[in-house]
Amino acid sequence: MFIGHPLARGTEEDFEDVGMRLKKNNVAIDVINFANPDNVIRLQALVNSANAGAEEAPNCHFLDVPQGA
Repeated sequence: MFIGHPLARGTEEDFEDVGMRLKKNNVAIDVINFANPDNVIRLQALVNSANAGAEEAPNCHFLDVPQGA
């Protein structure tokens, strides 16, 4: 996913729930956040919950690109 705007809805718990559903269905995701520091906590929660139990070999990744990079 490429995120280039602020996320208007959803809590950290909502994103964790989606991550758990992705993991349950064996879906891997890569998330890139462009210049929206307010999104980082929720998107990291999504990726971390999708990777739960696979800390040694995670198949989901998160990258935050800061503003001005």
